[in-house]
Amino acid sequence: MRIFKTQVVCLLLCTFSLVTFSCDNGDSGEDVAQDLDDSPVGEFTSAQVGGVDYFASPSISDNTVWAVIIPSQSNMLFNANNGNGERIRFEIKNYQGEGVYSFGNTSNENTIRFMRNLGPSDLPNGDWICIDPQASCMVTITKDDGMEVEGTFSFEGFSIFSDTSLLVTEGKFRANIE
Repeated sequence: MRIFKTQVVCLLLCTFSLVTFSCDNGDSGEDVAQDLDDSPVGEFTSAQVGGVDYFASPSISDNTVWAVIIPSQSNMLFNANNGNGERIRFEIKNYQGEGVYSFGNTSNENTIRFMRNLGPSDLPNGDWICIDPQASCMVTITKDDGMEVEGTFSFEGFSIFSDTSLLVTEGKFRANIE
């Protein structure tokens, strides 16, 4: 009887270990499920930043993607953090749902930026923001159903810290509205 109990305990421990350690922990962006339009399922942000791939998804540890709409102020705030100290953020004033929103001109207060923090401080080592009224800085909201928002973006940002510009292209996003 004692041998039987030992075997049962060993079998349960082996089963628990197998189940626990064979599950994907979501630390790799390579296996994120894809929609028919080749965009990841769920919340994500992707772009080409200076010609380099940028990807953020809450399915990857230390990544965040969120959108907040503040009805009383008609503002939309969006943030994507890839967990490597790089963030894409935009704020749309007078948000009206689906449509095209421009940035970088003095007639509106919309802001879009790419921030890079590679050091120990909370201050960005690089902060490229669209401030040029001649630049083509746009966010297109293609879906806003009150629960989820998605769209595309592109912009050329300028850094006052380094006096450099940075081109962000092919931007796509999807986020739950918080």
